[in-house]
Amino acid sequence: MTLSTHVYVLGQADVHEVFHTCRRLLGCEPHHAFTDGPWMGQEDPDHWCLWNQSGQELPAWLRVQYRSSGVPLRTPEQTIAHNEGCEEADRQQACWLDVDFDAGYEYRDEQGGCGELHARLVAQLGRHLDSKGIAWSWKNEFSGEVHDGPDQYERLADLCHRDVANQEWFRNIVWPGGPGCSATAPAVGPDRVNELLAKRDGGRLTPPEAGELRDLLDRETDLGSEVGRQPDDRAAVVDHEAER
Repeated sequence: MTLSTHVYVLGQADVHEVFHTCRRLLGCEPHHAFTDGPWMGQEDPDHWCLWNQSGQELPAWLRVQYRSSGVPLRTPEQTIAHNEGCEEADRQQACWLDVDFDAGYEYRDEQGGCGELHARLVAQLGRHLDSKGIAWSWKNEFSGEVHDGPDQYERLADLCHRDVANQEWFRNIVWPGGPGCSATAPAVGPDRVNELLAKRDGGRLTPPEAGELRDLLDRETDLGSEVGRQPDDRAAVVDHEAER
């Protein structure tokens, strides 16, 4: 059994940029293979998908569905026509891209299980899209609800298997600032970054932590902050843009 969490990219976006951003969040390295081509089981030759190949010991399987012709994956009109008479689980969302993170229920790391993993991934991708002014929403597979409002970060707690709202990792990574505050990520303190850098240098960095480290270092670069690390620390985290 797996948990599948969809992120719907609502505005025009570069599918390859979004896909490789997601790969970085998963801790992918250049040897992690992926495929780009017509999506399985689709009669429409314009319905394509970028996906990581399975069995590579990554924390989650990644798929990004899109139109190869550069138009939205699903228009509102197409979605309305499809959803008539559909069961709730089969209903579609109008979007430019459909990003799917899929992780086994057995997944575990120091912050929890597959739900906690998905909360982190969705929040990190969401902030990336926010920084580009691209609207997005996400779907909770457990409830079938789609969240696209001001509480879309807060509601990621619904994916988690315990009360996480006051846990440091959740407030720092998923829901920065908490009640009454903007979901925009705050400046990152040195402790977490240096902890992850030390684990990386010691060869103990897990794939999710590698994705978190890249996200934090990218955030620092955007904010122009320094936390006592060497200038080449960011470069030492594998640059996956070469995968393109």
